Amino acid sequence: TRIRLNAPFDQTLVDNAYKLLKQLPYLRLKDLPTVSFVNGKATVNFYMEDKKANQVDGVAGFLPNQQAAGSQTTKLIVTGEFNLNLKNMAGKGKNMRIEWKRLKPESQQLSMEYFHPNLFGSPMNVIPMFDLLKQDTTFQTVTGTIKTNFNLTGSAKMGFYVGSKQSRLL
Repeated sequence: TRIRLNAPFDQTLVDNAYKLLKQLPYLRLKDLPTVSFVNGKATVNFYMEDKKANQVDGVAGFLPNQQAAGSQTTKLIVTGEFNLNLKNMAGKGKNMRIEWKRLKPESQQLSMEYFHPNLFGSPMNVIPMFDLLKQDTTFQTVTGTIKTNFNLTGSAKMGFYVGSKQSRLL
């Protein structure tokens, strides 16, 4: 649950918020929270700082296109691997992950995921996901999923998802 403005003070809410904040990969808590009471109202202070949690890495190369070997134009195929993992985008708790691999000329993998917390200020989180797997000239599989979950009390969540998976022979 959340600490709400003008609600009666409850130390368990402060303790639960502290536990949840400790779990975030992009924040470091510097000290225990403090509570001060002025004019019958409580003010809670959390002492935190940003923590580097983003990841970007990749490697790229070029291979000659075997199908273009007989033609007069020489075309190259980009191969490699790329990983992008962004945490707490724009300071809003949004996360994005992209992974791409193409190690063989006719095969590649692509996986993308986005996490959007507290949609329109609600306790609902939305996570769309997409996966593509193309194996040589054999088959291709495309998977799309949308997950949602709702923040309940503490770290408890309840959620559901809907997805589609399509495979076809090439």
